[in-house]
Amino acid sequence: MNLQQLSFVLLLCLIFTINVNAISFTIEPHKSVCFYETLQTKSKVHTDFQVLKGGKLDISFSTRDPRGRQIYSLKQKTTGNNNFMSKIAGEYSFCFDNTFSTVSTKEVNFNFQSHSKRSFARFYKGKGGDGTNDSQQEPSTQKEIGKLTGTLETLSENIDEVRELQMYLKAREIAHRNTTESTNSRILWWSLIATFLIVAASLAQITYLRNIFAKTRRV
Repeated sequence: MNLQQLSFVLLLCLIFTINVNAISFTIEPHKSVCFYETLQTKSKVHTDFQVLKGGKLDISFSTRDPRGRQIYSLKQKTTGNNNFMSKIAGEYSFCFDNTFSTVSTKEVNFNFQSHSKRSFARFYKGKGGDGTNDSQQEPSTQKEIGKLTGTLETLSENIDEVRELQMYLKAREIAHRNTTESTNSRILWWSLIATFLIVAASLAQITYLRNIFAKTRRV
């Protein structure tokens, strides 16, 4: 396997060890919603959320490890993001709490991303094309493989950051659109109510003036 083939294999491995989930959901008042993910030890995890619609655009969020220990928490926030490295393997929980709300249903966008660290050396183990073992490779080849692996890991992290930014901008665009639509709706209804009040006041004044003139003629 030459370096070009190895680089392709490493890139595929880096891509497929990245787990990305993005979901939008609603939480009723006095309710909570939890998501669960099984992680390996020393997995890089990134979570971020944003309340898109409902009430004061706030929600409570917490992350717990398989032993129930709290890793991260926020109380009644519009947005939040957290990065951590899993210390133990098992099922991690990511919970959103809207129990403090009495009437407001919240719409939330949640992004989850995990990147499992693994050794890529095993993809290059065994015999080479000429029947020699990898332990007999030249030091320069081993050094090139190390540099290539580091470069691909850096590229993978940069891709993660770009994806995260895209998700964040998408969530912000949805939140701004919801705010704009809500504002436009309120302006429309206020304009209709104001128009109705003006027309009603005008009719009342006309009726009142007619009654005054009618009484004056009788006198």
